[in-house]
Amino acid sequence: MFTIGAGLLLLVLVAEYIVVDAKDANYPVAVAGLTALSFALFLVLAITLKNSGVRLIYLVPPLASSSGLISIRYIHLRLNLQNNFTEENARMAFYAAIAIAVIAGQLATALHYWALSPIGFGLALLGPSYGLTNFVGNLTDGFRNSNPLIGRNNQRPAEIEAIIESPTASATEKADALIEFMDVYKELSPVPGLNLAERADFLRWREVGITYTAPASFAQKLGFSNLSFNVSGRNLALITGYQGIDPEMNAVSGRGNGLNDRFLDGVDAWSLPLPRRVAFSVRFGF
Repeated sequence: MFTIGAGLLLLVLVAEYIVVDAKDANYPVAVAGLTALSFALFLVLAITLKNSGVRLIYLVPPLASSSGLISIRYIHLRLNLQNNFTEENARMAFYAAIAIAVIAGQLATALHYWALSPIGFGLALLGPSYGLTNFVGNLTDGFRNSNPLIGRNNQRPAEIEAIIESPTASATEKADALIEFMDVYKELSPVPGLNLAERADFLRWREVGITYTAPASFAQKLGFSNLSFNVSGRNLALITGYQGIDPEMNAVSGRGNGLNDRFLDGVDAWSLPLPRRVAFSVRFGF
């Protein structure tokens, strides 16, 4: 057992040494190993806490905080791999890690009251935590923008096009606009603009709901056995530095499975942004 522990510790030290340099050929393997070990330890922690029978107040904080720390570590490693670690990205990673920690805490609270075995509890908590962390990590890869021939989806290319086509713009202004377009937005020809990649990290307030259950005496006065009121909202807020309309838009919306469709999955085109919705409902029973 001591030999296994010592060997594992040695591998961790080697992996940590490798991830110091994102250009190292073994960097992706080291990241995968460190991430797998982190989530394995998270699973062990969840199983141990559940098996010990500790109260909820002592169960949630370590699970939520460890989930958040694993998430921010993984996102930082992904940003380093893409050579895209900036102050803004670090701030977004911090916000995402807090959101994941809060969600993990809520899941731990809900699962605590279910009749689950310690292993079942750990696995039920591990799945969403890993999925959310991996999802946010994938968002750091950025989204592609649409071909300018089929519609502009960010502000600056549209401004450049307006300058080039403006009859009142001077020759110097048009030349500067053309130079900027050729240097920045006409990358990876032959299709102008189609291959322009832009980072599209985002944090969205996806859904919130409030339910008020009226007292039974009040419901009975109205002729009901129970009565409740609910107000809910979806897509209430979006925080992102993405210049397009919505970082979750894509040209295919998951309709196809061919090579073209997989490529267009990252193209911001031909779609409407996610709408903001507010709903009010009343539920009653007799």
